[in-house]
Amino acid sequence: MPAIRACAGFNEYDFEAVLATQLPRMIEEKPSLAHDIERIADDDGAFRRVFEGAMLRWVSGEYEVPGVESWKAFKERTVAALAQVGDSMAKGQNVLVCTSGGPIAAIISHLLDLSGEIALRLNWQIVNASYTRVMRHRGGMMLAGFNSVAHLESMGDPRWITYR
Repeated sequence: MPAIRACAGFNEYDFEAVLATQLPRMIEEKPSLAHDIERIADDDGAFRRVFEGAMLRWVSGEYEVPGVESWKAFKERTVAALAQVGDSMAKGQNVLVCTSGGPIAAIISHLLDLSGEIALRLNWQIVNASYTRVMRHRGGMMLAGFNSVAHLESMGDPRWITYR
């Protein structure tokens, strides 16, 4: 069994800090949002509107708050972690990285030169326990597959496919 190593570079962003710092201004700009916040735990639509609104503000870079990791810093951190893994690999070696949707979306946005908004929208599509393949080549890293769930589909039960 290969050695297991923790790498903080692949940690998820602090969504609680992002929400806590973005929501007050969002409510100030759109008071009706307060109603959605009250229903966030029981209403998927309310959750999505609140969460996505805060995240869109965050990835825009226009609403950065001191002490809260910015989208740019988050993306740089995850990409640096990927580069570190790539640099440590021997030719032909495979490495498994277990992480969350945010780091995956940030890395894909880097590899494909996508905006933060598109990365956020990709994040909504990532299935729990799916896998994304990145391959190292002479010029760097390349996306080789995204959000594969064949291993889950082979179970024959659609309940294995979950998003949140």
